[in-house]
Amino acid sequence: MPQQFAARRRIDVPAAVSVLVCLPALLTSALIVWLIGTLGGTMIALIGLLGWLASGALAFVGTAEEILATSLFRLRRPTPYETATFTSLWTRVCNRAGIDPASFTLWIEEHDDVNASATGGHIVAITPRALRMPPPLAEALLAHELGHHLKNHTSVTLLISWYALPGRTAFRAIRAILALITRVGVGLLSEGFLVGIAFIFVAGFVTIVIAPYAIPILVMPFLHAASRRFEELQADDVALQLGYGGELRAILSHDLDSGVDARRQRESTYSRLLATHPSVTKRITRLDTRTATSMGIRR
Repeated sequence: MPQQFAARRRIDVPAAVSVLVCLPALLTSALIVWLIGTLGGTMIALIGLLGWLASGALAFVGTAEEILATSLFRLRRPTPYETATFTSLWTRVCNRAGIDPASFTLWIEEHDDVNASATGGHIVAITPRALRMPPPLAEALLAHELGHHLKNHTSVTLLISWYALPGRTAFRAIRAILALITRVGVGLLSEGFLVGIAFIFVAGFVTIVIAPYAIPILVMPFLHAASRRFEELQADDVALQLGYGGELRAILSHDLDSGVDARRQRESTYSRLLATHPSVTKRITRLDTRTATSMGIRR
């Protein structure tokens, strides 16, 4: 029997881990906002910091979410026909979970793939091709996306992206400055040995000084990606609990047959470490294990 999720929307472990992993970048961002504010005095710095902290809540206001959907995520409103089909699918999924379907806004993602997505606090999107799938399969995709919302994965990801922006911008600027110093040093090395060595020494010294702050930010994308991959597995669990395990497995099996994992294996190790989705094989294996467990089958 599908599990009811009414009034159970909360931050789960992967989302909390994402916050902890990104904490160095978030604190760096807060420090940068504070330092910029101090140019106008302590009171201005305090007001600026509090205003910046409060600005994250604006991303979940209806008008702001609509701007994000259309401008940042390139989504569009569904046509009347798409609305009827989408609403019917989404309502059935939400009814299984005991969730009010009207709490979310429905969007279309113009893409040729079979896909659905969730973002922010209330946005759910599906591609036209996925909307044309047999209803049980389309519902399985949407149940996975509902899982992201119920676990607050999408809200946490959006807030992290917003609050980490000043820190990431500053880090890119520092990296560009260090690269420039190094190039200048190498150039001067050909003109004068001692001058070139001095420049390279300065660049090395600056690198050592900022390393304790830069290393966590460098490692953060890999740890955050690992947390995102686990979030995908958690969303699969929700789809399974809502009774869509077989349909979701059928979709994943099609992806596997289409060579998704094979293409992934040809990617660099760096790209695979930054992947936000686990391999299709891993997702299928987990689904099979969870299904067997729920049926009381020992493997």
